[in-house]
Amino acid sequence: MSHAEALRRSAETMRQYADRMERRADEAEAAERIARRPAEPTIRPGHTEVLVFKSGNVEQANRVAVGELVDGAQRWAIIAWIGCAATILLTWVEFLNTIGESNWESLRVVVETGPPQRLDQGETK
Repeated sequence: MSHAEALRRSAETMRQYADRMERRADEAEAAERIARRPAEPTIRPGHTEVLVFKSGNVEQANRVAVGELVDGAQRWAIIAWIGCAATILLTWVEFLNTIGESNWESLRVVVETGPPQRLDQGETK
């Protein structure tokens, strides 16, 4: 084997090692991101969770999300999302990805409601 061939084999071995290390770094980064995620609030049957959070890169605006059980699975809808004409039901991970990691710390549960109750006419609170 010539010196040039030996160098090429060595370079290929190093590329394979670098590829493995890159995959491991990507896996570690993904695991760290998952560990930083806020825990999903538990929604009890017949109840609704209301969250507030900040969004936007330049002008931080308050947003609201509502969580309910849909066919036994927790789903979250962002209310009054500018530029979004339809309500989209999201899993917790989809919700977190939508609002962006930079806004996770602003998440707060503000209301947990029981089953809806009808207000009698003329009743005020």
